Amino acid sequence: MDDQGQMLLLAALAVCVALLLLASFLTSIRETDTVENTCSGSNAMENVLWAQDGGLEQIAGTAGNDSWDRRLDLEAAFKNSSRRLIDGIALAVLARGMAFSCEYNDTLASQYLEKKGDASLTDYGGTIIRKSGNEARICGCAYDVSMTDEKAQYRLSRVVLWG
Repeated sequence: MDDQGQMLLLAALAVCVALLLLASFLTSIRETDTVENTCSGSNAMENVLWAQDGGLEQIAGTAGNDSWDRRLDLEAAFKNSSRRLIDGIALAVLARGMAFSCEYNDTLASQYLEKKGDASLTDYGGTIIRKSGNEARICGCAYDVSMTDEKAQYRLSRVVLWG
């Protein structure tokens, strides 16, 4: 099996692990949530974001490093895998009567990196990539997230970095 086949296999494994973590998380919400079919304040949003961020970090870690010349391929593979995770979260919270959406925010990532001033970091469509020598590695992202039920809507924009 060549390197690309191994990377695809590792990415699929990461998505499976992330979905298992998500299923475990949603089961715990169902068992502990006292408000039927509502966001129940920002706690549910924080729990969903915790699961999402953990899954995104796992996907980024599985993507590994690639040459700087292939950074856009690395970013595209990360977004493809993460889209499946986000779609899974959206379906899981929809089953509880809540709508969930998440989109990458390129502007927020650019503003964050400009303020941070770290020349080794760059962003592509909201995905933050670290350059180390001639290697590229996904190390974070910026996104807008929204979670809505029949009583409230929660929106948040944020930047997360790993490692």
